[in-house]
Amino acid sequence: MTITVKTYFDGKEIKVPRELRKLEPTEVTLIFEDGSGEKEKPGKGLPLMDEMVAISKSMTGTYPEDLARNHDYYLHGKQKR
Repeated sequence: MTITVKTYFDGKEIKVPRELRKLEPTEVTLIFEDGSGEKEKPGKGLPLMDEMVAISKSMTGTYPEDLARNHDYYLHGKQKR
């Protein structure tokens, strides 16, 4: 079986996508590109989390104190906890 995965090396370890962690251990071949291709901004390994933090910092206004606890109520209309 051959699987091509694009991932990130942070200088210490290669980040393995979650879906591959479920596979049986096997031998792999790593091919390192010389960097002349597409450039990606290195991150902390959690680009979505970084984006969410940036968005939350830009939010203004007042929010209910129980927003985190009762988000299903505010988003979907379910009963409060």
